[in-house]
Amino acid sequence: MTNDYREDRRVRKTRQAILQAFLSLTKELGLHAVTVGGITKRADINRATFYAHYRDKQDLIDQAISGVLSEWGTAEEERWAGSGNEVDFDRLLPIFVHMFEKIGEHAEFYRIMLGPGGYPRFAENLREVMCRLIKQGHNRVLELKGARPLVEPDIYHSYVTSAQLGVITYWLQQDRPHPPEYMAEQLMLMYRLGAVKAADYEG
Repeated sequence: MTNDYREDRRVRKTRQAILQAFLSLTKELGLHAVTVGGITKRADINRATFYAHYRDKQDLIDQAISGVLSEWGTAEEERWAGSGNEVDFDRLLPIFVHMFEKIGEHAEFYRIMLGPGGYPRFAENLREVMCRLIKQGHNRVLELKGARPLVEPDIYHSYVTSAQLGVITYWLQQDRPHPPEYMAEQLMLMYRLGAVKAADYEG
């Protein structure tokens, strides 16, 4: 085992301990009451160790949010970009499955940050990622079909993004009662019965 590997592993372990301490304190006290001192005490590290990884509490929040959102957001952007000339709403199913899988992997983080004592900006950060993906797919359909939407795109994007965020929030609040595949299928069904019809195209 190389020194670099041991160092990377140690860094990951320390950052994970800091994040878990932050989340547990946020759940107990609410975000505004969490301090760097409280985090270091809960994580059993000194303040110098914390500041070796983060500038302050806000930097910890920003890096954590960037990490969990980029895991699936970047992958789905690449998937749409590599879809070529194939456009089919059935392509949404694996995208939704992957979305629920990735959110499920960090369910505690999402639940706490979206909760009443969490970070108010997180819902907006999540909404921005989802809206960007929806716009990317929607615009590609319009481009390839050479069509114009029946519903104003910005209104449609806002509607679909809010609906997806509502479904995700429900799933987390209920402690994920259904697997990602089931949730993805339910979301697809709602698309087909509602949003997809609203997004129909005129040739």
